[in-house]
Amino acid sequence: MTINPAHAGQNLTFRGEEPTWANACVGKNGNPQIIDYAQGFVKGVDVLLDQVIANRGFKLYVDELIYPICFSMRHAVELYLKDTALQLVSLAAHRKATVTFDLDGSHDIGKIWQHIVSHSQAIDRRYAPLLTELHPYIDDLEKIDATGQVFRYPFSNLNKKHLEDVAVINVIVLKQRFGELIELLKQLNYLNSDLGDEYRLGTFTNVLSRKDLFEIAKMLPPRAQWSHSVFSEAKDSIREKYVLSMKQFCVALDKIQGHYEMADIIGAPLELPNLPRSELFVFFDCWVNRQKKNSTREKFPDEDVLGSDGFIEVMKRDFLEEDEDWRKLKGQISPDTLAQIRAVYGIGYEKAGCELHPHFFDSLQKELNYFFRDDSKKYRARVLHYLRKSRLIECVVRGLKYMGQSALSLEVEGRYLTANTTQAAARNYGLR
Repeated sequence: MTINPAHAGQNLTFRGEEPTWANACVGKNGNPQIIDYAQGFVKGVDVLLDQVIANRGFKLYVDELIYPICFSMRHAVELYLKDTALQLVSLAAHRKATVTFDLDGSHDIGKIWQHIVSHSQAIDRRYAPLLTELHPYIDDLEKIDATGQVFRYPFSNLNKKHLEDVAVINVIVLKQRFGELIELLKQLNYLNSDLGDEYRLGTFTNVLSRKDLFEIAKMLPPRAQWSHSVFSEAKDSIREKYVLSMKQFCVALDKIQGHYEMADIIGAPLELPNLPRSELFVFFDCWVNRQKKNSTREKFPDEDVLGSDGFIEVMKRDFLEEDEDWRKLKGQISPDTLAQIRAVYGIGYEKAGCELHPHFFDSLQKELNYFFRDDSKKYRARVLHYLRKSRLIECVVRGLKYMGQSALSLEVEGRYLTANTTQAAARNYGLR
């Protein structure tokens, strides 16, 4: 065999080559994780099963292909479960608990499964229903091939023939069951991801998740009625449902009262600073006026052609209109208010928890105050940039709700989503 000098020193079997579409990205080139490996094995199983079933065993012999099919199937499940076990380690760390998992030394599906079941219950109650659904599928796998040896070799380490008690495996049944199993494992993966995002927000107690706290907030009477008997009734109901000591219940109340969105649920909203209505409405009035102009102006025939007369006219028009907007807003809106509008917009745009508000607001406040003091051109550019956001009010209204400012969000909706609002502007709000 003649070796191409360009391939000298390379692994001649596992290397890249033309055509580029046939090159798979591996290792640091793409940084695949456990789930990526699992999904690859799942797709391999699907391809093999589909081909074998379509061929009806004429050329693709079921008796031969059952082994790579079942081995890949079992390995995909092991990888999904290992990913969950690792996610539990991270979730436990958020709760200041210690959960360990030996990734390299754990290949027994039954043991991995028991590890997941035992630790997940203490971390979040949302795991229980899904694990109950998964159990019979995992049990089937554990009984037939707990350690991944049965479909790799015909004999065990003790020279015992594998699968003597099984005799027949139907690939059509296998495809159905495997499809159901993988759908459940995908749901488990989504749950892991959602819980990771939720716990990173930091709103939970030793025994209650963020979701639990929201549910409790909705079970509580308004804060003004907490000295009445209705509060005692709610307290007893909540403690019984969530199995809470009196101390744990009080910790939950503190969390709820100190949380923007949950405090609003109990009728005791926290004040959101740096958002005076007068400045907010000046900014929104200017934005609505711009939307109306955009919806009614006529287009130049060639305005989309760079350097054309129409393009230049549009540039002139936009400059004059922005100059007019700036004169209206200059001196009418402080950098702190602008930072707050932009931060609330960010919360609404990202559909993020109110816990992320400091992340948005603090950096914006520093930046805009710096521009306001030392770089008026950049400050002007920032103001006009925010004014050009087509979904401004939609996202601010949503952000206000996430920030527990329901009264202000309703006021904004009532003021700007009226019969007098232009059709084009209403479409941009995205709230009708």
